[in-house]
Order: sequence, then C-alpha cells, then structure tokens
Amino acid sequence: IIGLYDELQSSVLNQAYRSVITKAKDIAEALLPLKASVSPGRTFADTLQRVRKLIDSKQSDISLLTYHICEKLRLLHQRTHPERAYEQPIAPEVALAAAQDLVEVLKEWGYAR
Repeated sequence: IIGLYDELQSSVLNQAYRSVITKAKDIAEALLPLKASVSPGRTFADTLQRVRKLIDSKQSDISLLTYHICEKLRLLHQRTHPERAYEQPIAPEVALAAAQDLVEVLKEWGYAR
C-alpha cells in the first residue's frame, strides 16, 4: 500500500491525472476488503457489492459516505481507460478531487490525520 501511495504522490506531482485516479482507486480497492473484513471480489464492483450488503445489514462499520467515495473512485477509473479517455478527458480538478476523496477514506480508516 505504501508503494501505491508513493506512486499516487508521484502522479500528482507529475500532473498525470489519469494515473492519480487509478492510484487512488487501487489504494481504496486494496484497503476496503481489509477494513470491511471481506475477501476481495473478482472486481472492485464485486467487493463493493459485498460491502454494501454488510453496511445495509449493519454488519460493517464502513460508513455510507466511504462506500460512496469508493464507488466514485471506481466509476472515475473507468474514464481513465484509453478507449474512454478521448471521449471525456480528465480535468486536473477531477483528479485532485479523487486524491482528496482518498484522503477522506484514509482518515476514516485511521491511516491519515
């Protein structure tokens, strides 16, 4: 995870906006199963579905906000795929918002202040 965070920081500094979103999603995807005590799904969408069921049944302390931030990162990541990148370029503000969203998730999970 630390390596992914270092890569995220490098992407921000290098203004690699698609990479910022990808790294933010990768970190959330790696940590969510650990924090929710579920096995990772085949895809991030699968993991999110499992976590949502736990949230709805009050069997997880993952907040609904954190769940939605992770879902947002997953959806933003879809825009980084080369076949979609030309349809809708990533604005710097969107990438930096994704990084900030990840910080909020990391705060909730006790990895940041």
